[in-house]
Amino acid sequence: MRYFDGKVILITGATGGLGSEMVRQLRSTQAKIILTDIGKDPPHPDSRILAYVSADVSTRDGCEALVRASYAVSPVIDMLINNAGLASVG
Repeated sequence: MRYFDGKVILITGATGGLGSEMVRQLRSTQAKIILTDIGKDPPHPDSRILAYVSADVSTRDGCEALVRASYAVSPVIDMLINNAGLASVG
């Protein structure tokens, strides 16, 4: 997957099930990753992860704070994986 090499990728909902799997797979590439989730413990850091930002992207203030924090880490975000959300079963 050389497509991701050198790209900065922002992943919302990064500590949930699907988000964690995407992070795991992207760690095997040369991508640089910015992770965000709401009030969760950040995943184990490594050289691929540029930052972890705790943000509630269901609110305008949370989205604005995430954008500011992300651009402080990297002036260019190449890709957004908008994975945040809630699911209920039953």
